[in-house]
Amino acid sequence: RSDVMRPYGSDFPIRDAVGFFDGGPPLSPGLRPSFARGGLSNGWGAAVLPYRIEDLGAWPTASTRLERHYSAVSDFMPVAASRDGLAAHFPMWPIDRSHAYPAGPQGAQLLARLEKRKSALASEGLVAGRARLAFSGGDCRTCGLCLYGCPYGLIFNASAEVDRLSRSGCFSYQPRLRAVRFEEHGDGVRLIAEDLDAGGRIAIEARRLFVAAGVLPTARIILNSVPEAVSTLTLVDSQHVLMPMLHQWAPPADLAATPQNTLAQAFIAINDDALSPSTIHAQIYAYNDFLKSDLQLKFGGLAGVLDPVIDNVSRRLFVAQLFLHSDHCGRIAVRLDGDAGDARLGCAASEGAGTRALLKKAASKLARALAPSGVFALPFHARFGAVGSSFHVGGSLPMSDDPGAGETDIYGRPSGLKRVHVVDASVFPSVPATTITFTVMANAHRIAADAPV
Repeated sequence: RSDVMRPYGSDFPIRDAVGFFDGGPPLSPGLRPSFARGGLSNGWGAAVLPYRIEDLGAWPTASTRLERHYSAVSDFMPVAASRDGLAAHFPMWPIDRSHAYPAGPQGAQLLARLEKRKSALASEGLVAGRARLAFSGGDCRTCGLCLYGCPYGLIFNASAEVDRLSRSGCFSYQPRLRAVRFEEHGDGVRLIAEDLDAGGRIAIEARRLFVAAGVLPTARIILNSVPEAVSTLTLVDSQHVLMPMLHQWAPPADLAATPQNTLAQAFIAINDDALSPSTIHAQIYAYNDFLKSDLQLKFGGLAGVLDPVIDNVSRRLFVAQLFLHSDHCGRIAVRLDGDAGDARLGCAASEGAGTRALLKKAASKLARALAPSGVFALPFHARFGAVGSSFHVGGSLPMSDDPGAGETDIYGRPSGLKRVHVVDASVFPSVPATTITFTVMANAHRIAADAPV
């Protein structure tokens, strides 16, 4: 099962347009590749936070110097943010040019109540603040359609950057070519690609190759290119749980029609060494159309009779999504399924032994902390995400100061290679609990800007 958003009801962000999986995608893991222009940014929650340096223990020191690269990314990706308690733990670049946006009626009430209790929360290791979101918040029409796909194009989508780069004249986008494998030689790299229209293979010569295909396609390209060096790669995952909660204050009578955005309203960081030495991250969502329909499905044939109750409950619902550091979570082993050259991937997911128990403890701690603010958790209705379903996955080619087989240097170069750079989350030595996209982009910018040429 995959928890990816389906913008406008379409599965195009995760549709297998190239026959990536032989016989269809496996039921497990929940992770899927994207072959859409713009990838998974076509349907995402737009949540962006930098990683805390304290959560990067496995990363080579040089690879953690990301400040100016976060700043560079925020120059072209709009980030709606607010200066609040989160700033002390998660700096923002540039905070003074952030794209302000109006909190929804439930989100505003929750944030106000959490602000009043910030000292009490801090004593329990919690810090709360406005969700940071990659969208042009100042232009938000508060239509409430965010989780369907913004009809005004205000949520950041990488396809817009592809268009912008294409207009620059120094960038060529080839949507009907599929990267198969590469061959490094002398002073260059040869990329072998499949022409999906004409059939057959073509070769593209370049001085350098930067691979950013997403963790599953990148693994396939690497394994098909250097099968003698490595036969299996292991992805690490930041697993999550969704916990519904009810607030005690009265919602607006016409909440479904009230102007609002339905992206995450608040972020809460949990730092408690008794649970984990790393940050546990929570995102709080308020009312959206999917909450009522989900309740109706749960009640089945009784939904019609219980509609007044379902409607009242749905208008008081919050949903907390909690993420753990990958050190506590499952793994996905990937290997070639067939002879190297253009073999498909075989995947095997395994959940961490203590993952669910730790997620339950973290959810219970959050529930206790929120209760004095008038928010009551429903842990018996919590839903655990399958391994990979959060899409906060990486680490199959982890960066190392002294890379061996199946590892890369701090510039994303697989061991033994000089002109091939992997720049997606595959090179993350671990995946902290906070949002992954911002750091994927910042780290890619770091490699592109700092790699020796």
